[in-house]
Amino acid sequence: METVLGTFRDGQVVLEHKVDWPNGASLEVRLGTPAHSASPQDGEERCFDGSCPPSTLAEIEEWLKWFDTIEPFDWSDAERSRFEQALHESDEISKADMLKQWSADGASA
Repeated sequence: METVLGTFRDGQVVLEHKVDWPNGASLEVRLGTPAHSASPQDGEERCFDGSCPPSTLAEIEEWLKWFDTIEPFDWSDAERSRFEQALHESDEISKADMLKQWSADGASA
């Protein structure tokens, strides 16, 4: 089953990305909380994708089987170097943005 997040706007559900579902496909829609939210509305613990973590022995065993299928992630030296450079650049942009915000906040106080 494919899970797609969306937002309710003006009486319609707007999905986060395009889907290739057949016309007339049955859907289950429920009010949810973004996965990155610190406080789920129903008080339940949530995974990053917004789903509930496995709680029964069968669900945990199924998750472990899936986890064991994940291939190790291995970068070449060039790929790692490009990633580290991009990460450094992103950090510098974030620092500059924070300094601008702090300066603006200090000026208005």
